[in-house]
Amino acid sequence: MTDPMDTAADSALRAERAAAILAVDTPVTDQGITFVAGDDAGCAMAMTVRSRQCNSHGICHGGITMLLADTAAAYALNTGEQSPRWVTSHSSSSLLAPGREGEVLTATAEIGTGSGSSRIVDVRVTEPDGTVVVEMRNVMVRLRG
Repeated sequence: MTDPMDTAADSALRAERAAAILAVDTPVTDQGITFVAGDDAGCAMAMTVRSRQCNSHGICHGGITMLLADTAAAYALNTGEQSPRWVTSHSSSSLLAPGREGEVLTATAEIGTGSGSSRIVDVRVTEPDGTVVVEMRNVMVRLRG
C-alpha cells in the first residue's frame, strides 16, 4: 500500500518541478496553460480559453487545444525526473468538440507503456461538463546527452 505521506511529497515535488519548467516554457505560459497536479500515473494541465485563442468560427483554435494536450504529455514525464529530457516524437490527435471562450479546458495525461528511452502517453482534453474536446496519443522519447 502507498504511504499517503510519500504521495503528498511526490505531488509537491512534481509541482515544484513543473514551476521550474514553466518559468522558461514561454510558448506554454503565453497560452495561459498551468500545471494542476501530477503523480507516477500522469498529470493534469489546464487552460482558460481566451478570445485571442479563438479562430474565425469563434471556437478555440485546434492547434492551441493540441498544444495543451501535448504539454500535459510532456509534463507527465518531465515532472517525474530531476533532469527532464522527454519530448514528443510522434503524435496522433482527434478533435472531437470545440473549446469555447471562457471555458477551462483540462488535459489529463496518462503514462502508458514503454521502456528505456520511449513511452506512450495518452491525453484527454475535457470541458468542465466532461465533454471530450481532444484525444491524443503521443510517443515520447528521451533526448540524449
